[in-house]
Amino acid sequence: MVEYFIDSLERLHERVEDENRAAIGPYTGRQLMMMAALATYENPPTLGEFADRLRCSYQNVRVLVSLLEDHGCTLAQQDPNDGRRLRIVLTDEGRELTSRVKKHLDGVQARYAEAIPEEDMAAFVRVVDAILEEDGYIMTFEL
Repeated sequence: MVEYFIDSLERLHERVEDENRAAIGPYTGRQLMMMAALATYENPPTLGEFADRLRCSYQNVRVLVSLLEDHGCTLAQQDPNDGRRLRIVLTDEGRELTSRVKKHLDGVQARYAEAIPEEDMAAFVRVVDAILEEDGYIMTFEL
C-alpha cells in the first residue's frame, strides 16, 4: 500500500505541475509564489528584504529574479538612495502574469470545492500535516 500511496503523491504533483504550466506557462511554483509575494509590496523591496520574507538566501532570490527578468516579469534596479542595494520591481508583464495566476488558482479552488467532499479534504490535510511534522510519518517511514 505504501508504494501506491507514494505513487499517488507523485502523480498528484505531476498533474498539478502540468495543469499549472498549461494555464500559466513555464514557471516553477517557487517563481510564481515569489511574484505573488512581490505583488503585495507597495514599494519594491530590496533583495535582502525579499529573501528574509521568502525565508531563503539572498543568492536564491537573485537567481529567481534573474530568471524572471529573462521572461520580462521582474527587474532588479539599483536603489536610488543606496546604490549598493538592488530593489526588485514587478513589471507590467509580471503583474499581468500574477493576475492570470490568481484567476487560475481561484478556478482550481472552486473546482476542488465542488468535486471533493470536505471530510475527504480534511483527511488529506491530516495525512499531509502528519508527513510534514518533524517527527511525523516521514521520519519513521519505511518501505
